[in-house]
Amino acid sequence: MIIVNYLIKHFGSKGSSIKQYLARDRSRPKKAKPQAQIVFVIDWRHRLPIMGLCRVNRLLYATTTLTFLSSNSTVTSSLFRISLKNHDQTHFSGLIGVGSPPQRFQVIFDTGSSDIWFPEINCTNCAGSRRYHAAASRSHVAMNQSFHLEYGSGNASGCIVRDDISMFSDNQNLTLSNLRLGSTSKITKRLQHIQADGIVGLGFGALALITKPTLIQNDPRFRRFSIYINPRPNVLPSSQLIFGGVDDLLPIAHISDKNGTFVNWHHFPLVGHPFNQLRLGFWAIRLDRIVVSSPLELSLKPAQSDRDGVVVVTAAIAIVDSGTSQLLLPRTAFAATITKIQQHLRLEYDRELRMNLQTTSGYTCEDCKAEMFPTIQFTFVREMTRAALKHKKTQTLMLQGTDYVRCDDFICAPQLNVHTFSTLKKNKRKMTDANGSLVTITAQQDEIVVLGLIFMRAYYVQFDSERKTVGFACIDSAPFSLEHGVNFCAGGWTPKLHFRSTRFMNAKSFKWQTVFWLRVLTAIVVLLLAMIFMLLWLIVEPSSDLEKVLIWLSRLASACQNTSQKLETENDFLLTKALDEPDLEPETLYAAALVNVSGQENV
Repeated sequence: MIIVNYLIKHFGSKGSSIKQYLARDRSRPKKAKPQAQIVFVIDWRHRLPIMGLCRVNRLLYATTTLTFLSSNSTVTSSLFRISLKNHDQTHFSGLIGVGSPPQRFQVIFDTGSSDIWFPEINCTNCAGSRRYHAAASRSHVAMNQSFHLEYGSGNASGCIVRDDISMFSDNQNLTLSNLRLGSTSKITKRLQHIQADGIVGLGFGALALITKPTLIQNDPRFRRFSIYINPRPNVLPSSQLIFGGVDDLLPIAHISDKNGTFVNWHHFPLVGHPFNQLRLGFWAIRLDRIVVSSPLELSLKPAQSDRDGVVVVTAAIAIVDSGTSQLLLPRTAFAATITKIQQHLRLEYDRELRMNLQTTSGYTCEDCKAEMFPTIQFTFVREMTRAALKHKKTQTLMLQGTDYVRCDDFICAPQLNVHTFSTLKKNKRKMTDANGSLVTITAQQDEIVVLGLIFMRAYYVQFDSERKTVGFACIDSAPFSLEHGVNFCAGGWTPKLHFRSTRFMNAKSFKWQTVFWLRVLTAIVVLLLAMIFMLLWLIVEPSSDLEKVLIWLSRLASACQNTSQKLETENDFLLTKALDEPDLEPETLYAAALVNVSGQENV
């Protein structure tokens, strides 16, 4: 109330803008005053400082955030939170119960599908370790119907049943009765590798084959939800699926210094199922273009023309899919993106992005850092009205290299991949705008881009089926956004996808040990051949002096033993040197090992 009265007193009566008042305030000499912290307590589990207030211009940041909290969010005590388990930052699963009493399953909450299924007791090749016992559920009803579902990563088939679904939060449980569910008896090989027992679809009715009505149509509390991916594994607050709205503290929860930052939501209208524009299926929004450009300069100016970057996608549909780990691009766009990244790394840093089929994207860069990679700019359409189609209002969300590149030790791989599905529309078609009226537009091609968990890790996402929108939380520095009024989010606020794993060092050690044992085996084979040769010689020449032959064999065995000792010394030196200096090349280490062995021999 004090803040509101202060704003009315200084801005309402004078008619001057807040921006002008802040400019006047910045022209005055700055005096050091003690920092104060405002703590806005929304939930007893989250007691975080929102903004620091020490000057009048700090007041606006807090006011902006507090106003945003009251206008865009639900009181967090009414939110239903499901904690998500982190699987190496590539998959996230949550716990649900099926039947009465509930049989617990780890499932992937998938915004790219609409059906709910889990493995039955007789499924031998299903993923996960838990199985559904129909006889143990009092609420189970057999439907005598079969199903076959197709995903981008495999297929699932089984029979349809009716049963209850229970969801578990920290302080309450939620049960939905008599839902149509899939009891899976068989899945294909690729789907066996998912880090969960089953899938819970959060999409619309056009995608549903089993669960009709869909989960978001069954209960009003599910019509608005958000997914928060914590960029810091094993650090609170955990990744979570939130039914009922958003928690406005989460976008900046991982930022240690929250002063001078604020959160602004950008909402984009949904477009129909890509293959049926009059029905909603995916959480799909209109994508104007994707540009791959050099990392942002100090001016933070997005690419305005082709000279500022390479346009790899135009007039596309972007699907926000929590069941996909990466960014999926059309084949031509993927090739253009990889080419631009290769050119950028080669010209700016003298590094090469080479093909590596062992990674998901198929490309890696050795001796690289995530900061070296170019920026990817996604420009979305904010309005779908007839007037907006002529003069499109857009918003750009950017991914910096630290947002989409994963580095394991010194080897970095962009989390991009290619898909093969697309929808071609060369004639005029009708689509619905935000008001429900039909709009006729002409497009030659609708490419499909899938925004997976990598994108959702950088931007906290809100899904609203009532308003038919998808919203992204943009974190930015308040002074820049207020003064320039830009319509883009720079990204780069999340920690790097960087891991200090040992698998590459283990691979090097394994390689060197393999070479060592091959040499030992070669020495043994040579020794055996020599012994066989000598035995044959004794048989052919019985008059030979046996004592001389045995002396010669003993000398040969002694020489082989000395060689093996040298090889063991060389191998130990290589491993010790590799652990101390992991960046040295194997050839350099081998040369150093030879010097070390020769030095020991001289001593």
